[in-house]
Amino acid sequence: MYRSIFLINSLILLLIAFVFSCSKQNSELKATNKQSIIQTSSVKASSKPNMAVGSVHGRVVFQGEAPRRVKLMLVKDADVCGHDDQYDQRLIVSNDHGIKNAVVYLTGVKEGKPLSSLGSKFIFDQRGCRYRPHILLVPVNTPIEVLNDDNILHNLHTFSKKNRPVNMSQPKFRKKMEISFKYPEFIHARCDIHGWMSGWIIAVDQPYYTITDADGNFSLSDVPPGTYTLNCWQEKLGEQTRPVTITAGNTIASTFTFNAEGK
Repeated sequence: MYRSIFLINSLILLLIAFVFSCSKQNSELKATNKQSIIQTSSVKASSKPNMAVGSVHGRVVFQGEAPRRVKLMLVKDADVCGHDDQYDQRLIVSNDHGIKNAVVYLTGVKEGKPLSSLGSKFIFDQRGCRYRPHILLVPVNTPIEVLNDDNILHNLHTFSKKNRPVNMSQPKFRKKMEISFKYPEFIHARCDIHGWMSGWIIAVDQPYYTITDADGNFSLSDVPPGTYTLNCWQEKLGEQTRPVTITAGNTIASTFTFNAEGK
């Protein structure tokens, strides 16, 4: 009887050991297969040849005597909005005639870098009763965080033709709200509470857009070879266009010149 019990216990132990061994081998095989998949994906990503690209850079300048900046009259919430002098942001010209906040972009590009190269977080801040930045580039269908840092009531009102307009009050306790735009478009933004607040949201469906810096400089990089249209838009002076041909490994220089009549 004791011998039978011993044999049964032995068989049970052998069975447990066999099951454990099979389970361990199966786990190791799954881990090996998973690692193999990861390595294969890495090889595919790294083995994809890089596209030969070129670039275009230059300046946007004002011809003639630079216009003086116009100081704005604040008629509401001056205790918050008047901490700093407010000036018209629609046309800013540097001492050496560079135009700030002009939008320079290419049209006709069918491939190249991803739209995500424009960034991953987009903020349109209402601070000091100004939109910061004055012009925001954002991919279509991408959330924009609209902030209210002023602790007063604002009302964001956008004006567009392709996209549904936004008309949203943002009280002081509503520090953040989210908007997005479905179609590419230059969208004017204003505050219905503070009439001098004006800015732009540029919704884009390709990454070859940029905004000039304080000296009017711009640069568009990683452009696939081809012939395209280079565009320059300035909210008061209008738009200019010209053809450009990009070749691999080369940089094209281009200067846009505007005068008071927008020519």
